[in-house]
Amino acid sequence: MVKEKINKIANTTVLKDLDIEGKEKYGKIMNNYMALQQKAINQKFDIARLMSEVVKHGGDVKEGIEAAKTMPTTLDLDKLRALAVNATTSANETQEYKMNPNKANK
Repeated sequence: MVKEKINKIANTTVLKDLDIEGKEKYGKIMNNYMALQQKAINQKFDIARLMSEVVKHGGDVKEGIEAAKTMPTTLDLDKLRALAVNATTSANETQEYKMNPNKANK
């Protein structure tokens, strides 16, 4: 989405027709969009690193988050840990299903 906006601005702007103030605004807008794009890429890398830590710990999200705390990241690991704890406590409540043999044969 950001790349589309950058392309739209770049394609609709003729720099030679702009005065100094217009060129300055154009430069600021392009810089802001590039910064947003870089932040999004960094967050995707952080999520990938976190996911790889979870995989290294056999799918245990809590241990993966603890291991990821030693790495520099833009993610709020404390909030993620709280979400993981809440999800695992509710997931541990198992339900037992029994098949009725009479209905299974019909």
